[in-house]
Amino acid sequence: MDMPIDEKIIILDGLDFLWSKKDIEHVVSMHNKGYHIKDISKDINRNPAEVLLALVDVAVKGKVGIRPLVKR
Repeated sequence: MDMPIDEKIIILDGLDFLWSKKDIEHVVSMHNKGYHIKDISKDINRNPAEVLLALVDVAVKGKVGIRPLVKR
């Protein structure tokens, strides 16, 4: 779908998508222990949106050992 340039925006601009395996494992561990995303982000000094997206990435890739991100 083509649209005028003045109607286009870049989403998630300014977020850091580069992670170490160690940090991902730490985030998943804290998440599995029930920590809130804001608490995890403070612990690892990352934007809460980056933490959420890292958890989504792990879940989408089907990695075992991650608790659900939302309640049904």
